[in-house]
Amino acid sequence: MSGSAAARWSQPGDAGRWLVRSEDVLAALGTLGPGRVVRRLSAPAVILSRTALLQAAPGDGGMDVAWCRARAAGDAAEIEVRRMRTTPPGRPMLVCPRRGVVVLAGAGAFERWALRVGDLLDVRGR
Repeated sequence: MSGSAAARWSQPGDAGRWLVRSEDVLAALGTLGPGRVVRRLSAPAVILSRTALLQAAPGDGGMDVAWCRARAAGDAAEIEVRRMRTTPPGRPMLVCPRRGVVVLAGAGAFERWALRVGDLLDVRGR
């Protein structure tokens, strides 16, 4: 995915934007602060389009990570979940979106959302 396509999903002002599967709203999207180390999420979900180091604090329970790729669907573009993993608390993990984006959420969020590999997601809102 080109840099401009990745920017469609990850924008500095993600406030008021929602992560959606079909017509189901999964989570409000937040933004990441400056820097490349992510220790805590500012919202239920964040979309990452740059390389970052994840390291959840030991008491935070880790983070769910989903690597996604762009997929065109008619006039709309969606992201397809390709791979998922939960990072253990306190253990660092380098995340590189490569040609796509990465969805981050608190540990257990993907299970609550019933998120699966192959799901198609979209960002809606402002």
